[in-house]
Amino acid sequence: MRLSRTAAVAGVALALGGGLVLSNSAQAAGSLSKSNLLPQGETITVFYNNMTIPAGNSSVVFIQQCWKNDAGVFNPAADCSGATGINPPYPGTGQADFAVFGGADPNLGEWGCGPLTSPGVPKADTCYIRLAPGSQSNTASDEFYPVTFTAVEETTTTTEAPTTTVAPTTTEAPTTTVAPTTTEAPTTTVAPTTTEAPTTTVAPTTTAAPTTTVDPGTTTTVVPPNDVPEVPMSVLLPLGAIAVLGGSIVVARRRQHSA
Repeated sequence: MRLSRTAAVAGVALALGGGLVLSNSAQAAGSLSKSNLLPQGETITVFYNNMTIPAGNSSVVFIQQCWKNDAGVFNPAADCSGATGINPPYPGTGQADFAVFGGADPNLGEWGCGPLTSPGVPKADTCYIRLAPGSQSNTASDEFYPVTFTAVEETTTTTEAPTTTVAPTTTEAPTTTVAPTTTEAPTTTVAPTTTEAPTTTVAPTTTAAPTTTVDPGTTTTVVPPNDVPEVPMSVLLPLGAIAVLGGSIVVARRRQHSA
């Protein structure tokens, strides 16, 4: 029994146990615990019962996410994701957890569901959870349950500049190394002392000849000694002059006395 036919005939949606149950007056095949999902998708619980399994098929139910249903041209292999499908057993009634994705199909990314689908990729705002009893290729008694996705909330991201903690800078005074001061004693240059020998002016020694008082009435004969050495003329002349001078002085004095 197809969903499109069920909705057209019954047109009734009943809320049962927190799940959305699509049914008609004749049969209720399944339901979903939640149908309005987050943009990135959510895990929901799928309930199923009263499903008809074609003769010769296994007692399982194939659950898939599709971006189309059988209201138009439908191909399960192309229009449903082959990456997320499950096939729990079908004992007549049961339930299974199913992960619904938002955005591009994880299999090949050729289509997507909801607002997170990349630009340029075909997408559907309403996608479908397909239940195919007995066989994945069963298009005679498969059913579709719609799911929608909420809009992406716009968030303003404020990027704070990283806080830089600057350690306080300690400026050390430059170390000045003072060379020890050496005080040198002043150098005194002493001029060499020249001691000049005192100049001694030696007056020439004048040996006065002995004064001989000659009595005018006496004749004195001077006999030269034999052993008197011969005196050079250079000595005799001055001596003679001195003798003459002495004689003159004596004569002068006598005259003074006589007068």
